[in-house]
Amino acid sequence: MALAVVVPLAAVLLRAVMVDGEPSTEALVRMLGSARTWRIVGLTVAQAAMSALAAAMVGIPLATVLARYEFRGRALVRSLASVPFVLPSVVIAAAFSSLLGPSGVVDLRGTWWAVIAAHVCFNLAVVLRLVGAAVAESTPTSRQRRACRARRCSMSNVGSCCRWWLPR
Repeated sequence: MALAVVVPLAAVLLRAVMVDGEPSTEALVRMLGSARTWRIVGLTVAQAAMSALAAAMVGIPLATVLARYEFRGRALVRSLASVPFVLPSVVIAAAFSSLLGPSGVVDLRGTWWAVIAAHVCFNLAVVLRLVGAAVAESTPTSRQRRACRARRCSMSNVGSCCRWWLPR
């Protein structure tokens, strides 16, 4: 997996510092010394952090509800969260463009909000799978809950009762 990221990234960086077919340290120093480069890096890191935070804020509560409770429409919610992985990216982009464009629900063209909303859409399925599995593993069965209630979670066994409710 790392190879799939590192090799293309190294190829792009190498190409960026090529002068007359040869790697140039001067070009590398000029690129790393440019304020524009660091603005782009800062923007990328900030946008990624905001997207991750937004995906976690939406995904963790939803994953907890989906893992702990049975309700009508639960499978539909899980399926809808997986739609971005099934459809081509261009279809999802067109959908966001129509929803968040000039004739959509709200015009967010050129803002971070549109990018973050798209990232949440794509990352929600990942958060649901990862967090949902962890929550489901830590959720007690009905037999375990009855046994815990029967012991009334006295101070001597509070740890054994609460370990099912708290994430590990």
